[in-house]
Amino acid sequence: MENAADAGYPQAVVDETGSNGLAVEIDTGGLDEGDYFLRGAGDLPTTPDRDGTFEVASQSLDAEFDDDEVTDADGSAQTDLDIESNRGSYNLNVSADDDLTDEELYDILVDTSGSGVDSYDDATPVTYDDVEDGSAVDDANGDFNVVRYASDQEDANQKVAIVGFSDGEHQVDFAGVDDGDYTFTFESVDTDAETTADITVSERDAGADFGDSVYTQAAGDVAEVTIELEDTDDAYVQFGGEDAGFVDILYIEDDNDDDEVTFQVNTRTLGSVGTSAEDDVYYSEDDIVESSVHGNADADVDFQDEDGDDLAGDDDFEQYLSELDLIDDADDDADTQLTRPLQATTYDLTVNGNNVFVVNDDDASEADDEIGLATLELTQPGVESVQTWVAPENPADETEDLDTLLDTVTERSDVTIDDRLVIQAEATGIYGQLLYGSGSDFTALDEGFDGDALYQLNEAPGEGVTFEVEADDATGNQDATSINLEDTESDEVFVLVDSENGQLFVIVDTSNGDTFDAIEDGTEFTASLEYEADADERFAFGGSNNDYDRPYGSAGGDSTDDAYPYFGAGEDNTQSASAEFTFEDRDASFDNMNEDDEVQIEIAEDATVSGETNIAPGSDASVRVRSDQGVSPSFVETTDTEITEDGEFSAEFDFSGQAAGDAATVTLRLAGSSIASEDAVLVEEIEDGSDGEDGEDGDDGEDGEDGSDGTDDGDDGSDGTDDGSADGDDGSDGENGSDGGDGDSSDGTPGFGALVALVALIAAALLATRRHE
Repeated sequence: MENAADAGYPQAVVDETGSNGLAVEIDTGGLDEGDYFLRGAGDLPTTPDRDGTFEVASQSLDAEFDDDEVTDADGSAQTDLDIESNRGSYNLNVSADDDLTDEELYDILVDTSGSGVDSYDDATPVTYDDVEDGSAVDDANGDFNVVRYASDQEDANQKVAIVGFSDGEHQVDFAGVDDGDYTFTFESVDTDAETTADITVSERDAGADFGDSVYTQAAGDVAEVTIELEDTDDAYVQFGGEDAGFVDILYIEDDNDDDEVTFQVNTRTLGSVGTSAEDDVYYSEDDIVESSVHGNADADVDFQDEDGDDLAGDDDFEQYLSELDLIDDADDDADTQLTRPLQATTYDLTVNGNNVFVVNDDDASEADDEIGLATLELTQPGVESVQTWVAPENPADETEDLDTLLDTVTERSDVTIDDRLVIQAEATGIYGQLLYGSGSDFTALDEGFDGDALYQLNEAPGEGVTFEVEADDATGNQDATSINLEDTESDEVFVLVDSENGQLFVIVDTSNGDTFDAIEDGTEFTASLEYEADADERFAFGGSNNDYDRPYGSAGGDSTDDAYPYFGAGEDNTQSASAEFTFEDRDASFDNMNEDDEVQIEIAEDATVSGETNIAPGSDASVRVRSDQGVSPSFVETTDTEITEDGEFSAEFDFSGQAAGDAATVTLRLAGSSIASEDAVLVEEIEDGSDGEDGEDGDDGEDGEDGSDGTDDGDDGSDGTDDGSADGDDGSDGENGSDGGDGDSSDGTPGFGALVALVALIAAALLATRRHE
């Protein structure tokens, strides 16, 4: 058998093999390490009996804390303690200098939250005899099997025992321990093995700074908050207060070690979606955020009165809300504070340096150790405007990045069939419901929604929000053609949002036959967004009506009438905005047409074929020139071109080897399809005035100022008495004969709002001036 000396067990027990069955006890305390054997009286045997042989070995012992220093945070100052020995199971006494008491030692070594032991006072006192015979092991506490000594034992109040322990690393917690340097001593109970481990406990000086002192967001949308933490990696935050009529207590933790916590909050669902719906309200990509209203963040929070006494009642958080007069009774759920979703007002964000929240003598809430403060100002939401844009043909979800999309769009009210239609609404107060109603997680705010999310927004019971795209006139007995949103895939209709700035973008692939019932050239549509107020009653959460239970509701809460949650009663409070647009077939025209309606192409190394098209700017097209039969040498040349912001295209060819009079066909192509074709002829020099004489424009339809053609004028460069009124294919005049460029369409550049529109108008004027020059 194996025993220890010097380092040895006080006694070694060896069974005799003789018939009398005697047992021999041996004190190995003074023996050196080595092998020993037993012999009886008489001659020494040549070969000792192996059954009477035993080994004496020294016990090794090592203990080490994972961290050299921990911070006393009145809640968590944790590290790991690793104890190793060459024994399978052993008992240790643990003590520390600077007079740490057995109670403090016990609380450091035992995790009372997970051991089933509430406190030091619940630990079972034991004597050494209990440790020796093993009976105390069943009463040991925590991962380290910690027990107390009975008060009459020597140094009982300055040590604890670890019993029946095998090697391992477990968590220890120095919360509440005075700051200072400590040396822990670990001594084997039955050998001379001993080791020490050092650690420093420092006082925490926690602080919290917000990214902004005031966060502003429209009620009903998603707000983002960033809190920088100093000398701590976690904290408690009170959202709101009794003056705002709502309180939530949050636990936040820096989980990616960047010294800050960033989280988002859905202000439409906060306080209204139930006590087990935390993920529908708060989200952090890299950190931890937990709610008391919608989760269990208050489990470790102390709610006290001004004298430091715990609030009466079993449900501490609900008692806290009751004392603040936010719920009628402590038996009510915390999510019954609100009658309707959080309204437009100011909500304090108070960071607490500990876990104690106080109701003072004025029945007002206080953080026991306030270390940071900011406010979230929820503003009144509404609808500002709707406008339409176009983008090159692609699936609706070609890009999930809003900035990339905006780099490709052009403002137009004429939408070419097969291009992407982009409907932009400047509107706030719908993105929280869009997120919740579609069942999407918070990443959809960056990655986008499918079209069905808009359908669910329209169908949200009592919400009073309607987004629709509908033809102005019905056909025959049929309903007016409208956009299909229900169950649409993201490649058909895709939705990108900018909740922070109140922007909604609905991208529609008009080449997909499932997006509209039918669209034809000349069909006029209206895109609209409306928030409907009830004439008589404000929105309130529903009661027992299944479809209208929280977070849904209706006018008065007990009807089925729509009422936008953030508007007062009255028909005049309804808000809406709309934009009209017209679908048109793809078309194009070519420059340099002669009197025979042929496109003139110069015989040159850099011959240019140009023109205009209603295809969305940014589209990648190509120009193909194919020789007619009988032309020698024959040719087929294709050059790529990109449609410019003004709807123009241009392509260069090398026709230096051709002869004057060679006939050809020129075609503008997109994605393998022909958009427009014209007869063409190779010429030595393009005739002047080929776009029309005496003020009659060519196909490009660009007039000069007061009848002066902007591109290819006649011989004298001036138009006739019609002042440029006879335009080219698009027939759209500008002021004083200046052509508009794209017929009835309104071209522009990416951007939002009246200011950008004004800038776009100024830019258009400057462009026209340059053309006239």
